[in-house]
Amino acid sequence: MLWETVRGQRMQWYHLEKAARSEELLLEAQVTLGEDSPWFDGHFPGDPVLPGVAQVQIACDLLRVCREPVRVTGLRRIRFKRRIRPAAPLRVSVDLSGRDRGRCTFALFDGDDTVCRGVLATEPYESNGSGDPGGSCDAIKEKGKANAAGK
Repeated sequence: MLWETVRGQRMQWYHLEKAARSEELLLEAQVTLGEDSPWFDGHFPGDPVLPGVAQVQIACDLLRVCREPVRVTGLRRIRFKRRIRPAAPLRVSVDLSGRDRGRCTFALFDGDDTVCRGVLATEPYESNGSGDPGGSCDAIKEKGKANAAGK
């Protein structure tokens, strides 16, 4: 059963055309990258491609936008299979079937071609009333800062 959760939402550097749950445990979205995205300015001058960290962030954003009660705590087995260029229309999918085991698989597609895939390590998230439904990759950033500080 297909139901739409979001339509036409402008994210910071891309446009989320629509996000939907196509099955009970599968989230899907259509995304269009902005040609003026700052990601393309320095990566790489004259030959712009979307950096891997930005690709993973799109999958994390899909969890948050669809209000999934999980927090991303790490990344596993990330594979970047081809370059993503400015204005590329992408399809994003996140399979939630492994979330009870602490993982959600994701993939980005350009047409029928897989451009990126991997596993998001997750943990259950309960709202503390702050309005953040979880799914953000911010937890990974904070963990990295703590590791760098020797904590």
